[in-house]
Amino acid sequence: MIQFNVEEFRADFAKALATRPEVEKIVETVEKRGYDNLVFIGVGGTEIEWRSVLDTLRGKFSCPVYLENAAEFCIREKLPYLTPRSLVITSSVSGDTKEIVAAAKLCKDRGIELLGFTKHPQTPLGQLLTYFIPMDSPNCDTMFAQYFMLVLALLEKRGDYDGYSRWIAQMANAADGLIAIREKFDATADKLARKYHKAPYSIWTGSGAMWSSVYLFAMCLLEEMQWVRTRPVTSADFFHGTLELVEDGVPVFCVKGVGESRVLDQRVQDFCEKYQVDYLQSIGLIKGGSLENAVVLDGETVLNPEGLRHPHECVNHKVLDAVGDLYTSGYRILGELNAFKTGHFHNNQLLKVLFSDQSNYELV
Repeated sequence: MIQFNVEEFRADFAKALATRPEVEKIVETVEKRGYDNLVFIGVGGTEIEWRSVLDTLRGKFSCPVYLENAAEFCIREKLPYLTPRSLVITSSVSGDTKEIVAAAKLCKDRGIELLGFTKHPQTPLGQLLTYFIPMDSPNCDTMFAQYFMLVLALLEKRGDYDGYSRWIAQMANAADGLIAIREKFDATADKLARKYHKAPYSIWTGSGAMWSSVYLFAMCLLEEMQWVRTRPVTSADFFHGTLELVEDGVPVFCVKGVGESRVLDQRVQDFCEKYQVDYLQSIGLIKGGSLENAVVLDGETVLNPEGLRHPHECVNHKVLDAVGDLYTSGYRILGELNAFKTGHFHNNQLLKVLFSDQSNYELV
């Protein structure tokens, strides 16, 4: 796995879970004090991460919950729900994110208690916090672990959730599980990267609780860190503009969740599969074809609903292609052919090389 240190990840994850006593102590304090609403503030990646947490726990809060972009929060003249009875929650690993610090100062000036995650209490953000929780690693997995720990503890203390202890117990094996997922997907990720790294840009879709993670990956990891152009869009909004951008050479990554919004993700997949067939027909291939008389593949995935008609259909197809292509030489070739992932182009190039030098063959 490229630039992924397993032991460092284990240590960071353990350190994140080790903040549990501090988190639970703070939750006990704010619950005794009481609050009328929760206000989550972020910008860029932190706003998206908080949205992911809140989308996952949608409908579980018995109090009003708000999510604000820190930059917009600072320029709004009126926020009627924001009172000294609000509990504002934010985060910045560095502790000096300009918009987050400005929003925190605004809250402090209004006498509003602020709970925040940052690397140490002496950062610009740390000095403004009422309640400080240490956060050392910028790794998304460890950050999510701490965010969910806090929010689930708040929910349980209010009587809105009864699975906090079970969640804590399950997190003991979370690091190993996340590492195993990375290891399992690493070869597939490598293939996808090699196949699409020269694409002009890529389209990323998702919905429901998965959407925030899709958006975070596209905007922060690909665009900000890798300088790779992307077009992240929800599966629902894909059909209100982005579908017009689908063309040959531009990959569409559809991240399908398992919740009720999965039907929206499936609609994107169905559209793209139909587009593939239409495109092949437009360039003169599979004439009169459809998913009924042509095998359409996306990487190693067969898109035809019924799958292959024969276990060795792809191999048989390649053998027949090779026999037909070699027969275009005009001769019956007596020889042995060893080929790996060849196509018509490769077979044609082989004949050109073969007949370019008379020492390569003998007419009998």
